[in-house]
Amino acid sequence: MTLTSVCAPSPDPFPGNRCYTPCTSVNDCFHPGAPATKDADNFACIDGMCRDVGCGSDQECINALGEPDLVCAKFADHLLKICVRKCSVAADCVTLGAPPTRDEDNFVCTNGLCKPTGCNADLECNATGDPIPFVCR
Repeated sequence: MTLTSVCAPSPDPFPGNRCYTPCTSVNDCFHPGAPATKDADNFACIDGMCRDVGCGSDQECINALGEPDLVCAKFADHLLKICVRKCSVAADCVTLGAPPTRDEDNFVCTNGLCKPTGCNADLECNATGDPIPFVCR
């Protein structure tokens, strides 16, 4: 079956619509060879649309991203569980060569885990020189 994206309302807390892959089962939501964080147990087919349900375990994050200090964590103000690093300070959250949207001012170290805080300004979003302008909202 050939699938194209469909536009549908986002689940809370995301306002507006998003593009989703249509599905009849979870098997429509991922492709063979997908990394461990994007395979069958990371999606649900809900109302005919593939919905990301987040990471499933620490080991899944480690296997998919190749970093031994990753954990699968859920923050109260995030909808999904995500793969994050362990930390003592926000600087521990940054990888070498990270873009401006993933540097130290885009994380807080909360209970020993790197919590992403998002972008800070439009300028930061566009610092990579991508020809398509992005906005920080």
